[in-house]
Amino acid sequence: MISTWNRLEGVSLAGQYGLRRWLGDSGDAAFFLTSSGPAQQPAIVKVVSAEGPPADLQLELWRCTASLSHPHLLRLLDYGRADVDGEAFIFAVFEYPDDTLPRVEERGPLSEAESRDVLVAAMSALRFIHSQGLVHTAVDAAHVVAVGNQIKLASDTLAEPSRTATTSGDVQALGSLLYQLLTGHPLESGKRPDVSAIPEPFRTIVLHSVEHDPNRRWTLAQISEALNPPPPQPSAPPPEVERPPVRPRTGSFPKWAYGAVAVLVALLIFLVAPKAPDVPVTKPVPQPSVPAPQSPRVSGAISPVTAPVGREYWRVIAYTYRGLPLAEKKVRSIEAKWPEARAEVFVPNGANRPPFLVALGGRMTRDEAVRWLKTARGKGMPRDTYIQNYSH
Repeated sequence: MISTWNRLEGVSLAGQYGLRRWLGDSGDAAFFLTSSGPAQQPAIVKVVSAEGPPADLQLELWRCTASLSHPHLLRLLDYGRADVDGEAFIFAVFEYPDDTLPRVEERGPLSEAESRDVLVAAMSALRFIHSQGLVHTAVDAAHVVAVGNQIKLASDTLAEPSRTATTSGDVQALGSLLYQLLTGHPLESGKRPDVSAIPEPFRTIVLHSVEHDPNRRWTLAQISEALNPPPPQPSAPPPEVERPPVRPRTGSFPKWAYGAVAVLVALLIFLVAPKAPDVPVTKPVPQPSVPAPQSPRVSGAISPVTAPVGREYWRVIAYTYRGLPLAEKKVRSIEAKWPEARAEVFVPNGANRPPFLVALGGRMTRDEAVRWLKTARGKGMPRDTYIQNYSH
């Protein structure tokens, strides 16, 4: 371990990443501005002192992180080992963020729309991270960045789940972050948050997300349901008032007389009408029936986004992928284990643009989606499987 990280400014790691400027440190690690790729684009490099087995474990985690691709997760471009004046280091190179949340927060609390954008992006990234068997461990303002117009979570803290690093812990940290975004100050540890000034649905989300008991704490799926409540049901029509039956007026002419007159008229017509010549009846020749062509079921088909007219449009989402091949592979895997799942690749952005979502059960109403969600979790789908309203 070294005492002053900024003395590494000007050093080159692995002969290709020059440490151009020290950006800050957290005691056991430091961040520097560097450049990456043939075009020497700006990048961020995290440098950690390599001491014993923990360094090997961290390199393995970075290897896993480098294989991940998600629109709301900061990309890890490269990683490795380096030696500087006899001291061993490990490093990871990340894409360069254009802005960070702490700088945005200097203007004060975020608006409801801005807070919602951060929450939706962070939830999307966390669902993906958890689906890969990892946890984030540091969902806070310092790890929320922007690359262009895309909000992303920093990816340098990903880890395998443990007693102290859990998916539920990520949700609790997300609730604390949402509280800070809306109030402009961090949540005090161990205290019940004052949410009186926070509007719904964020107030309910914060209270249930920072719940101390992990068993009562909300999941990402429950937060998503609170963010996207079902549309209001139309009120029932007023009950019809039963009206008394209208009694027909009784005339002096008896009903049986009408029947007698009708029979008499029919008899006269039959007697005076000329008889038509007999025409032989030709039986139609039966035509062979041609079976209607049946459309084959396409496994893992990409669903369009167009919502059915006149009804709710909900889906059950189990996995999120950056690439179509991985999503199709997951669909085939689910079909092999659970043929009734009706798994398919769903592309909300259309035109084969990521993310590629693995959906179950097809299009449905919210009540149907809730039932499907319970069934999917019972069949072994991830606990973070959630439902989403795609009605337009």
